Amino acid sequence: MDPLLEQFLVESREFLQEIGEKLLELESNPTDKDLINELFRLVHTLKGNSGLFDFTDMTKVLHASEDLLDNIREGKITYSTELADLLLDTMDFVSMLCDEIEAEGTIKNNYSEKATQLSKALRDSLGTVCDDANSKQEALREDFIGSISIEQLSCLTEDLQANIVKLLQEGNPVYHVSYTPAADCFYHGDDPFYLVRQTPELIHCSIETKEEWPELVALDAYRCNLVFKIISACPIEELTEHFRYVMDCIDIAEIKIDTDMDKDELVESATHSTFRLSPLEERVLHEILSAQRSILTLESNVDWFEGRLKAVAKALGSCCMHIGDAELLGKFHESMNMAIENKSPIPLLEWLDNHMMPYCQKVMQHTSGCKEDDRRKSQKQDEESLSTATDETGDRNRSASRYREENLKSKVLKVDQSKIDSLMSLVGEMVVAKNALPYLASKAEKVYGARNLGHEIKVYYTTISRIVEEMQDTVMQVRMVPIATVFRKFPRLVRDIAHKLGKEVELVIEGEDTEADKNIIEALADPLIHIIRNSLDHGIELPQERVKMGKPQKGRLVIKAIQESDRVIIEISDDGRGIDPKKIKLKAYEKGIIDETALEELSDREAVNLIMTPGFSTAETVSDLSGRGVGMDVVRNMVEKVKGELKIVSEPCKGTKIVLSLPLSMAVTNVMIVISDGRKFGVPMDMVVETVRLSEQDVVEIKDKRATVLRNNLIPLFNLNELLHLDSPQKLTDDNELAVLVVRTNLGSVGIVVDEFCGTTDIILKPMDGILSGINVYAGTALLGDGSVLMVLNPKELLRWQ
Repeated sequence: MDPLLEQFLVESREFLQEIGEKLLELESNPTDKDLINELFRLVHTLKGNSGLFDFTDMTKVLHASEDLLDNIREGKITYSTELADLLLDTMDFVSMLCDEIEAEGTIKNNYSEKATQLSKALRDSLGTVCDDANSKQEALREDFIGSISIEQLSCLTEDLQANIVKLLQEGNPVYHVSYTPAADCFYHGDDPFYLVRQTPELIHCSIETKEEWPELVALDAYRCNLVFKIISACPIEELTEHFRYVMDCIDIAEIKIDTDMDKDELVESATHSTFRLSPLEERVLHEILSAQRSILTLESNVDWFEGRLKAVAKALGSCCMHIGDAELLGKFHESMNMAIENKSPIPLLEWLDNHMMPYCQKVMQHTSGCKEDDRRKSQKQDEESLSTATDETGDRNRSASRYREENLKSKVLKVDQSKIDSLMSLVGEMVVAKNALPYLASKAEKVYGARNLGHEIKVYYTTISRIVEEMQDTVMQVRMVPIATVFRKFPRLVRDIAHKLGKEVELVIEGEDTEADKNIIEALADPLIHIIRNSLDHGIELPQERVKMGKPQKGRLVIKAIQESDRVIIEISDDGRGIDPKKIKLKAYEKGIIDETALEELSDREAVNLIMTPGFSTAETVSDLSGRGVGMDVVRNMVEKVKGELKIVSEPCKGTKIVLSLPLSMAVTNVMIVISDGRKFGVPMDMVVETVRLSEQDVVEIKDKRATVLRNNLIPLFNLNELLHLDSPQKLTDDNELAVLVVRTNLGSVGIVVDEFCGTTDIILKPMDGILSGINVYAGTALLGDGSVLMVLNPKELLRWQ
């Protein structure tokens, strides 16, 4: 993809996100002028950016949105929920176009009908604001239009004055526009040069400076210091429409003829006069024309010929504009159009030889009639000025170079995400590689008897391990992004769903600055959306129900993020109806999820967790929001895929809190290695509560199931060999004890009996691929330091049906 287009998409995404947020903010405070101005600026900038590309439908709807916001800004229309819905729909349409551009590189489908509908709806919302066009133009004329004598325009050549007089005699008004862009106009998305070049029926344009240019080292390239003097023969309505968004930066004056000389005499005098060039202008014009003519004689059978032809035409057109001869300019346009249409330089060469060169010779001959000493004096002054300017420019460039080297070194480096991911993978491989050093040290001592060598390897292992850990932490910090990137979507989501359900909801977001790994953040989006939709649909009651229950009419939904140690905790809580354990158990029994025994014995906490059972739903009807039985089950699975945990706490009539505990990063996994049936298995350390050794007397049997009491808690015990359907019996340790790995599950702590523990290690977890990807009891595989493959268990899946 073209880098400029890629940059456009990145900036457009940011603008659309900000526009959506500010539209929602404006609903609660529709009279905030600063907010309205900022919103207008964002839409105006986005429209300007889209104009750089051929995205007609996008520019069309953004233009209509800009007009609507402009009327809101001027107080002609009151901002309302209906306007917010319309503008949000428009931004959704623009976002959809951005998606297609990102996928296809352009907009391939035809969206003109949709764009027209949105534009019409936006303009229809203006009501009668623009109905009285005549009175509006009269107001513009009174407010902005003055008059100026043609003799006051000293920048005009005699030929140009003659052309303007002809237009005035024919009854065509001509206007002088002084356009002074705001100093910070570039930050508002304005392009003064583009705006001026697009002025309809442009006759002449000159550029001046507002103030003297500062020293080069102090020059701010992003501060506009220009004033444009424009002459146009288009009707005032078109002129004011063209400059409608910068009316506070322009002065318009109608050009008048204020002279005692008869108009016909003025035209005759101007017609026979010849435009005079300064000696420096003569040389520059001659060099430009000679250079362009040389370019036109180059080979034309090259791929870039058409672009080269347009560049030459633009340069020659600028020369004509500077001279200001309308007849010469008209003949140029004819030749230019013919050259571009035929893709041939001949029409422009003929125009140069037959019209432009003779005209310039005539001008130069007339100018040479001036006194020779005046010419030499002027030429000498020009040369001295050029020489001085060159010396000063050289000094300033050298000074600027030193300034940039010393003071303008960039503090921020933008790096593509794929490069960061690749770097993280390499660091992960280093983590695995350094784990081979202890194995080599042990082999050197036991196999080769080189105790000193083994000791030195262990010393270097300590140093390398420290460096690798620091590298890992540094790269992880680079991948950390604020959780606000996900939270920003929720105000719009809550607003739309609440309106659809007829509910009033106050959304409170806390801890947006909390950071986590980018992959974790991206994995969070869908689970959180599921939870929020369920909270709005099942949790928060309708306003009339809440009033009857003695609650505030508006429900409250709180989303909070905090960091605890190496985990990110996200809490989503509401003050709705909560979860009724009795209703949940009854619904689960009706669906056959639990039997009669479980119906009687399940605790309230266990009953609440049944909502995460596949296919479970309490909704009576299926809608686009709920009732399909895929919500909380999907949430749990997605959270567990990123090694997270989900907990639900609810109290009937008071509300529900759902807590997600997620790791800061998934790049490197720390596992406990255990041995069972002569094989090594890994268990993620974030699921391990503790390791204990028990004697046979500490184990009791309850209903044919083994268990033990550990710290006043009853812990069920399961043999790993039996869970994996291995034929070998579970072995005791050398001390005739049971090695028990206590792990954390959704229903509490569970003990897994293994043959022996082998310590912990860092690994790069590789997911199971192909056919093996369906075996959920394994979280993945990893390569150990001795080259062997470690199977990493997923205890939650392993114990799910026990």
